[in-house]
Amino acid sequence: MKIVVTIPQGEVMDTFLSADTRKRLESLGTVVYNESTAQYTPDEVRELLRDAQVVVTGWGTPKLTGELLADNDSLRLIVHTGGSVADLVDEGTYAKGIRVLCGNDMFAESVAEGTIGYMLSALRRIPDDVFTLRNGGWKNGVVTRGLLGKQIGILGVGAIARHLMRMLQPFHCSFLVWDANYTVDPDYLASVNAKQVSLEEVLTSCNIISLHASLTPKSHGMIGRREFEMMQPGTVFINSARGAIIRQQEMAEVLRDRPELFAVLDVFEVEPLPTDDLLRTLDNVYLIPHRGGPTVDYREQIGAAVVEDIANWINGKELAHEIGVSAAMRMTSHKK
Repeated sequence: MKIVVTIPQGEVMDTFLSADTRKRLESLGTVVYNESTAQYTPDEVRELLRDAQVVVTGWGTPKLTGELLADNDSLRLIVHTGGSVADLVDEGTYAKGIRVLCGNDMFAESVAEGTIGYMLSALRRIPDDVFTLRNGGWKNGVVTRGLLGKQIGILGVGAIARHLMRMLQPFHCSFLVWDANYTVDPDYLASVNAKQVSLEEVLTSCNIISLHASLTPKSHGMIGRREFEMMQPGTVFINSARGAIIRQQEMAEVLRDRPELFAVLDVFEVEPLPTDDLLRTLDNVYLIPHRGGPTVDYREQIGAAVVEDIANWINGKELAHEIGVSAAMRMTSHKK
C-alpha cells in the first residue's frame, strides 16, 4: 500500500508526525514523504496520488477536490492532521467513495481547554495583576470574579462547545445555548445542565458569552453593534472561533463606549491584527494572537491518533476520527 505524506519538512511535520508516529506509519505501507520545505502544487499532488491508497495531509495542502482526483481510481483514504477539512475536500471528493479522517475532535478539545483559560484570565483579571507587579505595583484595584456556579452563554453547539460544557461541569455551571442551524437534542442538553434559547436571551441573560460557531457564508458578520449593545453590564465575551463572524469595527466601538463590558479575542478579521486597530487601545479587551489551540505539545497526540486510524481502516475496524460529508461541509473555511 502506498501512503503519500504531503506535509513539507519543518515545524508542522516535526510536531504532528514525531519519529515514533512516522515509524508507525511506515509499518502500515510504503510511505512517500514530501522531502521539500515547500507545499506541493495541485499538479504535483495529482501525479503523486495516481497510485496511492492513502494520503496524509496538513495545513496548506492543495484542495483534493473531486475534479482534481477525477482520473484517480486508487485513493481510498484522506488523513488530515489539521482540524477543519472545508479547504481540503469537497462533495466531489466524497462522491468518489473516498473516506476522510481529521484531527477535528482533538483540535476542538484543545480549543475548549484554551477557552476556559480565557474565561478565568478575564474574570480574575490575571494579566492585569501580572502587569502591575512587573511594573513595581501591588494591588491595582481591579475587581475579580469567578467561574463557579455561573450561567454561561454558548453561541454555536459544535464539537468545541460540547467539550467546553463537559469540562466546565466541575465548576457547577449552567448553560444557555443558541445555534443558528439546528435544534440540539434535549436529552443531551439536560445531561450538561443546558437549555437552548434564542440569541437574544443568551445575550441579555448571561454574564459570560463564548462564541463557537463555524465561519460560513450564513454566519459571516452575524454579531455586531446590536448584539453587543444587548449585553448586560459586566459581560465577558470570548471569541475563539473566527474573527469574521464578528463585525469587528462595530464591536470595537461598543467596547470603547461601554468600558464595563470585557472581551477576550483570540481571532480577528485580519491577522495579524493591524497595529493601528482600535482594539489595541482598549483596556477592557485581552488580545490573543490566535493561540486557541491546539497547543504545540498536543500536536504529537493528534498525529498519532489519526495515523492509528489508518491501521483501523486497514483492519476493517471503526474509525475514531472519520468526518462525513455533511459535517465536512459545515466546517469553517479559512478562505471565506
